[in-house]
Amino acid sequence: MSKPDLLNLCLVKPIYRLATTVLYGNLTVVIGDKMDRRVQRLWSRHNRGLDHVRRLRVELDVGHWDRAEHAFDHLTCLINALPTNKLTHFR
Repeated sequence: MSKPDLLNLCLVKPIYRLATTVLYGNLTVVIGDKMDRRVQRLWSRHNRGLDHVRRLRVELDVGHWDRAEHAFDHLTCLINALPTNKLTHFR
């Protein structure tokens, strides 16, 4: 099933929990590319999907970073937004 289809299923109340678990279970985030604004919205504390993240992979697009502390700030916000003791894998 494609990600857009899973996103649409997350909007259907009877299957919200199942679709959200599948969509957010394994998450890969690229920090430093053109989509940084979307990544920042993803880590909003109001995003209930964050409770379902179990495996997180973070990739840094080194070609787009002009300051190392900027990347560190993004990573700090990302980690702080996740619920405590939920991750089983972080890379």
